[in-house]
Amino acid sequence: MGNGGEAEITSIQASPEHNAPHNYIFLRGNAEHRSWARSSARIESQSFMNSDGFHGGMNWAERFLESMADRHYAVMRLFRCFPGDPNEVVERIKRGEVDPYDVARLVSERLRDEGLAPKTVYGFYLFLLKRFFLFCDIELSSARLRIRLGNRKAKAVRSDRAFTVNEVRRLILAAQSPQLRLLIHLLATTGLRISEAISLTWNNIMLEDDPPRLWVISAKSGERREVFLTRELAEELRRQKRGDEKVFSYTKAGAINAFSYLLDRLGMRRKIGRGYDLHLHSLRKFFKTRLEEAGINPLFIEKWMGHVSGVVHAYFKPTKKMEIEEWRKAEKALTLFSEVSDSLHEEEKMEKLEKEVKELKAALSSVLAQLEKLQYMRHAEGSPSLVPLKSKAHTS
Repeated sequence: MGNGGEAEITSIQASPEHNAPHNYIFLRGNAEHRSWARSSARIESQSFMNSDGFHGGMNWAERFLESMADRHYAVMRLFRCFPGDPNEVVERIKRGEVDPYDVARLVSERLRDEGLAPKTVYGFYLFLLKRFFLFCDIELSSARLRIRLGNRKAKAVRSDRAFTVNEVRRLILAAQSPQLRLLIHLLATTGLRISEAISLTWNNIMLEDDPPRLWVISAKSGERREVFLTRELAEELRRQKRGDEKVFSYTKAGAINAFSYLLDRLGMRRKIGRGYDLHLHSLRKFFKTRLEEAGINPLFIEKWMGHVSGVVHAYFKPTKKMEIEEWRKAEKALTLFSEVSDSLHEEEKMEKLEKEVKELKAALSSVLAQLEKLQYMRHAEGSPSLVPLKSKAHTS
């Protein structure tokens, strides 16, 4: 960098043989000069996975993909957000031509542009990026990365909540479209994300299995996971089954709009800050909350919801028998329109009845005490005696 604080401009350009002629500009220098401009076009995954390999250096991207077979989808998504060919970026970082922290910042911004939540970007994808760089012998300091990216913690902009059972029932019964009714029922009793639900085809659903189930590709990790279905939901799916095409014709935006309109029509949601207390994602919260109330193993809940980080992914390897036994208990909590759904709260109902009986006994004892006092007073005045109430009450 020269005097006067002028920024040194470094350009990363995808190699022409990969058909990605888009330039990505980094300005390296003082903090006030560090910025970048980038084209809106995306680098297709094939651009850095050419069958001939990377020309001019080691194919870091391909080797990393091989080592991360269980995260293939996420790694490919990460690479698509790179400023050009990942292999070339790595080589230029090694030569000192590109700042790896600028790459991390650009990648995180592009992931945010794709609509990913801050927690997913900074908690998962940046960890994956650091792992890729470490694989390439490039080490990023976590402390320095936090400073360079700034405070990226998600700010609470709304205080939302989960639906109650009665609210979910009301939504399903009030929905005028059979598809919307089915979508609400599915989201509430499977915990699927909306993007996962609308991508389902009838081929993904095994209604004749015991228990019925579906297979879905996780929207975040790209992994295939199995999700069980309540018999009640399976019956509704049988009624609406048609061919082998997609189960729902909604786009993500269309589904959100239809559901929001239903909430407004029923007057069920209220404004809180910049958002609402209830929205489509609240059905996923209902699923988790309902199972927690039923005492279901939290690790199974995380597994069914597609949370694959930490203990769930690394160490929790239940047998199919264990999982099905736990699902039998979960199904009772997730059955919405059958008497079996109420069995979850039978103990609570009994406790409530016992409490009411105790209160009635206490009230009756008080009445009896007053009547005995009145009887004594009349007897003292020479009035005809009343029938001994205490003995009769004890007899009854």
